[in-house]
Amino acid sequence: MPRRLISWGQSHSTAMREPGSNATYLHSSSRNTVIAMDLTGCRQLWAKDTAGDIDSHSSPVLTDPASVPAKPVTFTAYGVRGHAPKTGAVTWESELGGGSTCEPGRAPLTSPAAPC
Repeated sequence: MPRRLISWGQSHSTAMREPGSNATYLHSSSRNTVIAMDLTGCRQLWAKDTAGDIDSHSSPVLTDPASVPAKPVTFTAYGVRGHAPKTGAVTWESELGGGSTCEPGRAPLTSPAAPC
């Protein structure tokens, strides 16, 4: 059996969809963005920077308010952000401490993995 080399590449989080909606939201670690997709037309609605890091991505979550539409929320090592569902604009933000403990400073997207 040939030996396979593992390298960094594109990855995306689990897509989150509000029940009854045709929009879904996912986090792309290859570009540090949250992306809204239209499931009916299979097209990108918008993409916004999450100020994340190569090692700090999670699936977006949706708020569950009683009387207004759900809003996507993203989490990275640098903070938590609420996004407008139609445009992706940041509507609120709470900054956190910082990024990777494996590498000094923010890990560049093009660097190889550094052992912890």
